[in-house]
Amino acid sequence: MISVVYPVYNVEKYIELSLQSILNQDFTDFEIIAVNDGSTDNSLEILEKLASKDARIRIYNQDNQGVARTRHNALKIAKGEYVCFVDSDDILPENSLSLLYNSLIVNDVDISEGNYCKVFPDGKVVNYEFPEEKVISTTENLDALFSGKVLHSLWAKLYKKELFDDAELKEFVFLEDFCLAVQAMVKAKKIALTSKCVYKYVQNDKSAVHSHFYDKDTTDYYYAKTWIADYVVKNLKEYKNQELLDSFVLQGFAYALCLGGGKYIKKEDYDYCRKLFKTNKKCLPIGQRVVVQTVCMLLINKALIFLYQIRISKSKR
Repeated sequence: MISVVYPVYNVEKYIELSLQSILNQDFTDFEIIAVNDGSTDNSLEILEKLASKDARIRIYNQDNQGVARTRHNALKIAKGEYVCFVDSDDILPENSLSLLYNSLIVNDVDISEGNYCKVFPDGKVVNYEFPEEKVISTTENLDALFSGKVLHSLWAKLYKKELFDDAELKEFVFLEDFCLAVQAMVKAKKIALTSKCVYKYVQNDKSAVHSHFYDKDTTDYYYAKTWIADYVVKNLKEYKNQELLDSFVLQGFAYALCLGGGKYIKKEDYDYCRKLFKTNKKCLPIGQRVVVQTVCMLLINKALIFLYQIRISKSKR
């Protein structure tokens, strides 16, 4: 059986369509662990209505604890041998679970990973560029992950549930899902990739990034990536690609700067990343590279960050 971990928080506009997409899967041996994280809108009422018609929905209510802790709570009560994660404003194509399950079983792997597409309010659909279908090792998967060739998200994947045994809870505002996913990936021996779309990532008007411009929380893009890199080094001795890890951390630092979080980064981390920049600057997009280069030119740097944020805002619409 597959346990679908399904955090719910104030998604009344999206939850019915999202849940129906799971209930309509052609693979039927699953449970939905719907954890209502203290919603203050009508999400719970909609959830209860659907659960009354389908016993595969298991509802758990809790005071608001945040999505990271909510997922951990759901994993503790999951009954399935396999687990996947779905956000309650997103949609699964009807064959998603069967594609992922068959890929995992046929290839005898620990994780199966599929492609995704972005769905915009105007109906526009944008597909993610994904590698060819193949089975890869843990180190190959991490190389692809840190270089952005495969998804860092928890979703669009099916995992053996045992991979999350003893997983450490990290409650970053951003990239908390990456912190949980990497712990499973480090334990996995083999991962199967399929280029078929198994997840529709719905773009809506509640972008968390925009609401945190110039906020301390934006430093999570650096500190979460630092934690992830350290975790891999400590727990997977055969992983030796230090250059890629350095670039991965530097990218988090640059993005935090571009979101206005520079003043919240500790001086020792600032100095460390400036050293990384000297040898790894080519890993950054030109806009981020210029922002890092001009950190000592206050007015110019501030203007560049402002322009960068305008570009982010337009790209999210």
